[in-house]
Amino acid sequence: MRWERPDVVRSAINQDLLYSLGAFSTVCQIRRNDAAYRLGHILAGADTDPGARPDTLLALPKADTEVVDSDEAIASDGQDIIRYSRDRILARIREKYSGHSLQNLIAEILRAEGMTCKVYPEGPDGGIDIIAGSGVLGISAPTIIVQVKSQTTPVGSEVLDQLGGVIGQHRADRGLLVAMGGLTAPARAKVDARQLMVAVWDGEEVLDRLLEHYEVLSDELKKVIPLRRAWLIDESETD
Repeated sequence: MRWERPDVVRSAINQDLLYSLGAFSTVCQIRRNDAAYRLGHILAGADTDPGARPDTLLALPKADTEVVDSDEAIASDGQDIIRYSRDRILARIREKYSGHSLQNLIAEILRAEGMTCKVYPEGPDGGIDIIAGSGVLGISAPTIIVQVKSQTTPVGSEVLDQLGGVIGQHRADRGLLVAMGGLTAPARAKVDARQLMVAVWDGEEVLDRLLEHYEVLSDELKKVIPLRRAWLIDESETD
């Protein structure tokens, strides 16, 4: 096996192809919705899925060759239902907490983890979206400067440079970058070099923490992202 592009985040692929890419099969052919052109575009270095070309006939393959829609995604034994569910929740987060409003979701999660948060209003913020700290006033160590980027494309190293400068300017203990679309390869290398100073949450990490603390989050948030727990047989542990 050879990984051609290990840095591609799931959010770079449009939802219609994600259903197909969630198949359990080790080897499969994705044919729906101009998939070859779109995935080739990503493989060549593009950050986002360009979508199907306007002159392409969007014919769906037969149901026995590929998962074709959300109903079949749930019903088919070849579909990773957990991955499908996570993608659905992530899509709801991106829909309901786009732009500045994502700060409110991140602040709720940080509060559930025991932090006191000050959320900055929309507008020029000097590189600070949230200040989080311990104690009643939120100024006890560790103090954390949080930047929140809701974009679905990877964030570059210049954002980390800005965050590092703000951390030093305000003499904060740590920095947290929330990048829903993940990081570019150079940015990830820079984070690894500064691992004691800056933490990064991508979309998957935000989802993990949302699920971990869901029961204690606000009723308002639960109305926006209504979830219920379900138990599945772990096929990997059965004969």
